[in-house]
Amino acid sequence: MKLRNKLILSCAALAAVATTAFSTTFAWYTANDTVKATGITGQTSQTDSTLLLISKYGKVGSWGAAVEIDSSAVTLEPVAYNATDDAYYPWVANENDVDDTAVTGGLTASDKYISFYLYFKSGSSSSLDVQIQSFTLTNTDAAALPTFSVLADGTGVTDASYSVNMFRALDVAITVEQGTEVARAADSPEVTSAGTRTAYNCDTLATGDNIAVASANAHTYYNNVKSLTGADAIDDTKVASETTYTDIATLNSGTFTFATPTGAGAQAAAGNLDSILMVKFDIYLDGWDKMCFDAVRKQHFTLAMEFQGSTHA
Repeated sequence: MKLRNKLILSCAALAAVATTAFSTTFAWYTANDTVKATGITGQTSQTDSTLLLISKYGKVGSWGAAVEIDSSAVTLEPVAYNATDDAYYPWVANENDVDDTAVTGGLTASDKYISFYLYFKSGSSSSLDVQIQSFTLTNTDAAALPTFSVLADGTGVTDASYSVNMFRALDVAITVEQGTEVARAADSPEVTSAGTRTAYNCDTLATGDNIAVASANAHTYYNNVKSLTGADAIDDTKVASETTYTDIATLNSGTFTFATPTGAGAQAAAGNLDSILMVKFDIYLDGWDKMCFDAVRKQHFTLAMEFQGSTHA
């Protein structure tokens, strides 16, 4: 009898260990500590004839030809965008639950997605159109992506392991609005609900992986691994937080121009504030993207942008 009890206790302990290991495998769906952007830079063209100035603060005296954004502290986690209140929420299995507390975006360690502003203004009395000359997102791990074991159906691959380029689940949302620069001591200006927001997906930038894009579904995969069915299962028919996406390649064409110009700059009277173009960038992992597998972990990217100005008609 004593031996039998000992065996039962041993089996229970083994089961507990197995459950812990099993859950840890999919900790990705609630936390992730290795998907980051290691550098974001922006600059104005050195060859155009107009004087287009850039700033990351939108304040008097902060303007120049180049900026560098330090985003290395941000740890990207899967989120769900909710258009009703223009906010991002923790990715959960029961749709975009607006009862949850929205997560913050920015450039600090507590942020769950990257969010930053670039401001543009004319260095002359003419209003300028701002054109993106290049928008270069680079996955610095694409040449040797991490591989993960296939644990269930849903990856669409027949191999024992699979890899997924993080760009397949990465989105860039850009909101644009004309505004006014602020004094040095003031808070940086922000876009309002009147700003024009466009979401871009990065699928066409994804290289080096072996995921079967046509048939893969991260939510089906998760349900199969966890043996979730019925009301407990993740909605594997939902594939994105946004309803409309634009291909990120359109920003790298060298001809993309923001519909809103800078407004006239170089106010003649001392102390006057210039009109500016405010551009907000949100870069996030969409938890509802069907390609948001745990295999997008352990990857990093860089972003370099160049802008050019031309006189607004």
